[in-house]
Amino acid sequence: MDDLLSLGLKHAKKALLSGCSAGALASMIHCDDFRKQLPDNAVVKCISDAGFFVDVRDVMNKATIQSFYRDVVSLHGMAPQLSASCTRGDKCIFPQYLVRGIKTPLFVLNAAYDTWQIQNILVPTTEQSHSWQFCINDPAECSKDQLGLLQGFRVNMLEALDAVEASEEGGLFINSCFIHCQSEFDMTWHRQRTPVINQRSVAEAVGDWFFKRRPAKYIDCPYPCNPSCFKIGVWSSPTSN
Repeated sequence: MDDLLSLGLKHAKKALLSGCSAGALASMIHCDDFRKQLPDNAVVKCISDAGFFVDVRDVMNKATIQSFYRDVVSLHGMAPQLSASCTRGDKCIFPQYLVRGIKTPLFVLNAAYDTWQIQNILVPTTEQSHSWQFCINDPAECSKDQLGLLQGFRVNMLEALDAVEASEEGGLFINSCFIHCQSEFDMTWHRQRTPVINQRSVAEAVGDWFFKRRPAKYIDCPYPCNPSCFKIGVWSSPTSN
């Protein structure tokens, strides 16, 4: 950060801190500190792309992701870096608690059926039966019960986003695609056939929010309602399809 400031960032008039996946979580953790290091009159905002990891138990009712993040917080000594207003201990690393203390405008870009979260939080590797392996690669292969669990995960995510949705300066783009990370690929950012919500692409929604052109809180209807979503496997990127 010191290098960037010395190269001219300290004179920035507009700045946007963003990241994908773990980088998105980092952008939320450091969002307010980033704001403090730039001029008071600068427009400074943050984007989380596919980093809104939800505090839910897995399909076997085990606290898999909670245990994982507890170890992450402990290993890296992260507690002092988490929001001072959060009173949930090591759970403060979960964005749904973290964002309540963020003062800088934040835009959350996430798929309601985030493939990384489905594979690692909802149905971690240890619980992936043969039928689940088909389901997490192609939702059309999911049973009625499996699809019900995926829809429940979407509901949990939307509930976890309540603070961002209620924020006047916050932005949202929560589509019903099965994907992880959307801002770093042209195909999902802004192309003729990019996924959209209410005819707005990710790029247009982010622009609406950053430049205050219009309210930018886009929440998709449940799968399989959005025909602009295209099939992207859990382990593949948009550029390989």
